[in-house]
Amino acid sequence: MSKFSLSILGIAALATTMVTVIAGCSGAFDRIADTVLANEVRFDDQETPRTAYAISASADEVQSVGGQGSGLSCSLPLGTQTLAFTRGSEQAPIALQMRQACAFHDYCYRHGNATYGYSQADCDFMLQQQAFRLCKYITPSASISECETNARKVTIGVRLGGFGSFKRARALEDAKASTFMEFDPYPVRANTHQVVRIADAPRQWVREGLLTKAAYHFDIRPSGSRVHVLGWKPGGSMVCSSFELPASYNAINGPPMVVRDSPRGEDWFVWWRRDQLTNTYGEFAILPPGRATRQDWVEAAGGFTPRKPAGHCEHREMWSDASAAQLLAFVIKNRNFKFSELHPVNGADTPGVVRLMGLSTHSCSSNKAIKDRSPCVVDVAFDTRLRQLHEEPGARHLYRVTERNCRKDKSEGPRTDTCDRYRNYVGAPFVVAHATPPSLIWTRRGSGNGDGYEEGARVRHYTVGKPGEDVATDLGEKTLTAFPESMEPAFITNATSANPTFVSLVAGQDGVQLRAQAAVPKGEQSVTATLECLRNAPTSWLHRPTYLVPDPHDANRSYMVFSRVRLKDMQNKVLAQAAELDVAVATLVGGACSASAVSEFTFPDFFKYFAEQEELDALVAANKAPGNADPVALGQYAERVRGGQMILADITGDGVPDLVQIAEIKKEGRFRAGLLKGTLNTSGLRFSELSEQLSWTGSGD
Repeated sequence: MSKFSLSILGIAALATTMVTVIAGCSGAFDRIADTVLANEVRFDDQETPRTAYAISASADEVQSVGGQGSGLSCSLPLGTQTLAFTRGSEQAPIALQMRQACAFHDYCYRHGNATYGYSQADCDFMLQQQAFRLCKYITPSASISECETNARKVTIGVRLGGFGSFKRARALEDAKASTFMEFDPYPVRANTHQVVRIADAPRQWVREGLLTKAAYHFDIRPSGSRVHVLGWKPGGSMVCSSFELPASYNAINGPPMVVRDSPRGEDWFVWWRRDQLTNTYGEFAILPPGRATRQDWVEAAGGFTPRKPAGHCEHREMWSDASAAQLLAFVIKNRNFKFSELHPVNGADTPGVVRLMGLSTHSCSSNKAIKDRSPCVVDVAFDTRLRQLHEEPGARHLYRVTERNCRKDKSEGPRTDTCDRYRNYVGAPFVVAHATPPSLIWTRRGSGNGDGYEEGARVRHYTVGKPGEDVATDLGEKTLTAFPESMEPAFITNATSANPTFVSLVAGQDGVQLRAQAAVPKGEQSVTATLECLRNAPTSWLHRPTYLVPDPHDANRSYMVFSRVRLKDMQNKVLAQAAELDVAVATLVGGACSASAVSEFTFPDFFKYFAEQEELDALVAANKAPGNADPVALGQYAERVRGGQMILADITGDGVPDLVQIAEIKKEGRFRAGLLKGTLNTSGLRFSELSEQLSWTGSGD
């Protein structure tokens, strides 16, 4: 079918749908949705879909916020909720019920293409699947056809409401560009994707004088992973090692989490290997990359195939005598595990114990006769010395957050909104690691029938229960009364206090807006403060994820790190020989900042060697004659530099975070890396280039 025919069909569908909405004919809207999106494959497992969130690349105490400052919501056209969806007196609006799927869809449109290669069709496909799963999860008694129709209506409504919002990694204009943010814990629709983890360098390399941290570049496919380990010499040049890992037949293949057992302790790779998206069974595989030998990788991954890089890479063996080492890695298989997403507990002082926490979407009770509608705090710890689950006396893995058995019918008394547990999974919980025991903070929107969900939220804070009890300990619920959906996602500061503060990044009409709001006790009104730092600056500062890192010496001080990539003379579609990296650091003191607390830096040579030869030729052509430049080559270059994974982590081992971005030049069989060293002085956090250009020419085929 021609593009012209497709465009005519799209316009016709849009016109028909809008007429239907205006007319208020929900039956006709149902028929349109069922016809246009008739052949979606459903998941009939009554399990909530996965939650989208910013996945960390290291075990450092760094928060990351993406979403490009545009908020998270179901972008349904005006009037759609009322006219296209029927709603009972105690039923939440459809945009609240489907908010988890819509938040994933928002991230997918903004970051999916650069991170996973997702197309707009992929994002819309997953939205419809997830909306169906939410329907069956929220209302198990609903029929298959009812949930299919609702899912189709949400999908077609969001497509109309977000018309033109999908962003491409190879777009030359900033405002249309997708940027890297790892948000999908189970990227099953990605044919291949690449992520970097920063963790302990192999001990052999550290003994030879290399930096204490290394970059582990995972090139992941459903069939397995190719891992490139990149280590830094003190001057900035790099060494490397490469190997391949097979994929497990019984699990979704993906990258590991990085978990640290104490603030200055050892890094561990932890894979939570979920069987499939239609259930939450799985197994754990655990490995310390710094001390791991070949046998450890085989134990954790089920295999190991070394690959000696070609070209001019300075290849280094990662261990001197692998056969003599004691086995450190281990795998935990347990069919009682029923977890969706788990999150590292980094910062707790528990040497030898690796811990994960999260919220379970299944019942807390192992007794199937008990219909428990409560969410559960998940607490899983591993004894790395004994290579087994860490079981304290009376400890459990699941702790109920609310009372059992929400009301089934009106005879049981007034309805409570706590049984609508789906509202707990829109965003990932924040792990408060420094408390003993660690705890979780998360937000949920809408009380009772959900009215007011667009403007306010409740902040829930729970930790594990008392020994021998399965009820989680409530650390005090708070509210955010002026926290519209446009302010999500947000950083959390002073999380250990009674009133944690949420700091949001908003792409306003006048530019960047930083807004802070402290949670308050129920019945009080929270107040939003607009911070002065970066106020009304260009929104290009928000296109890439922003980081928040605490000052290691002053608990009252923290730093927000922004980055942007400038492709020069974009108005005339002309690119410079190399893009320039801009970095801005905003200093927060007591949760406040001023315009003078922002420092900006420009690094014109950061991406100096990030281009392939054909891209360099295209850049030269663009400078001489913009109309003759190769748009494909220019787009590839823009994707690599602006859409690449920028990481804030302590690479040099001095306790101060550094900035690093790594690019694989596949056609030329090499890697390039840019590294900015972080320093702390009386002026705050600063970044500077190392003396040597970082490069690795190796196998990247």
